[in-house]
Amino acid sequence: MKLHFDLYSFHIRKLTRTRIIEMIDELVSGSVLAMEINAHCNDFRMKAGPWDVELAKALHPNTIRARFGNTTVQNAIHCTDLEEESTNELSYFFDILAAEEEKSAI
Repeated sequence: MKLHFDLYSFHIRKLTRTRIIEMIDELVSGSVLAMEINAHCNDFRMKAGPWDVELAKALHPNTIRARFGNTTVQNAIHCTDLEEESTNELSYFFDILAAEEEKSAI
């Protein structure tokens, strides 16, 4: 439950409540591979493609979301929207969640 709350708090600024809950459920439904990619935020976002998978398929068919996404919620990849958010997102995945994982392993 704490994971759900943390993710909800983290994304509250970006999405409607319903969409947030759908995305959180998707994120915690299975394994997560988190990576820090040292590239300019806009460059990586262009490779990811638009959030809307149908839009990605129509306008940017070679992007990650166009090729591997199923729906707007199951869109294959998450990337930081704004460079200024990257520090918070990296901290969340690599500090907060890593600490929680260590606690549960004990």
